[in-house]
Amino acid sequence: MKPASLLLLLLLTACSKQVVEYSPEPEVYFNPELPEKLFLILSGAEKSIECAFYDLNIEEIIKVLDEKSKKTRVRLVMDDDNALNRNYVRVDGKGLMHNKFCVIDDVMVWTGSFNPTGNQNDENMLVLFSKSISNVYSQEFEEMWAGKFKGGKRSKDNVVILNNATYKIYFCPEDMCEEKALGELEGARKSIYFMTFSFTSKSVADRLLTKSYSGVDVKGVWEERRINMDYEKYSYLVENGIEIKEDDNKYIMHHKVFIIDNKTLITGSYNPTNNANKNNDENLIITDDPLVVQKYLEEFGRLYKE
Repeated sequence: MKPASLLLLLLLTACSKQVVEYSPEPEVYFNPELPEKLFLILSGAEKSIECAFYDLNIEEIIKVLDEKSKKTRVRLVMDDDNALNRNYVRVDGKGLMHNKFCVIDDVMVWTGSFNPTGNQNDENMLVLFSKSISNVYSQEFEEMWAGKFKGGKRSKDNVVILNNATYKIYFCPEDMCEEKALGELEGARKSIYFMTFSFTSKSVADRLLTKSYSGVDVKGVWEERRINMDYEKYSYLVENGIEIKEDDNKYIMHHKVFIIDNKTLITGSYNPTNNANKNNDENLIITDDPLVVQKYLEEFGRLYKE
């Protein structure tokens, strides 16, 4: 479905500080589908493409952006370590611009953990058809485009009721992503399942242990290459009774996901680390959408059992 056609389907009303909206169902993808799906999304843009990419090296996607830039508004913000040399790119040279999101035609958002590179990493992509959510991401994009990296204004109108499911959108460091994650984890009553590329936050690790000691089933999947790196909390958690599966993907397990009580999902670019919370540009999205949560549960099950 083309983004422009979605405008006919978006019914928008205000509800105190929340926004209520109805739209086509969200879409969830995992590798190896991700490059093709992003290619199709960008190819379908009719008015505008605004993306924040930490890394991008897939030639087909770069070609689409180049071609689209001749006819539509294309703007990218990128980290200086990986930035394209294009006039439609603004570069961040301080810390990491670690976001991975796009806003298409002001009505579609692509986000998750996926860097558009050629590696077959375990990654995820969430596609939302929402003018309201697009507006929240666009506000953050405009700040970065104006050179305001690693801060800016706190997100506003960032709680959206989409198809009767709640979506909360946050950006680090201004929205204090670790605090938001800790709050969701504190509410766990039955289970917490996580998939993390990097995990160095003692506060988050301690919250998992506290919940485990209270009877919550806590399990995780961890990127094997990082388990012995400095500050990683793998050993700390395992030694205190948390069951963790070491990922065996020959590339990397790049998810940044928590699933709480099989009902709430935390995903985005945010790893539970101090840098992600305070020093990087990151995004975090939290939802109780059962269709979305189920897809991520299936991915966790696949990786935990392999």
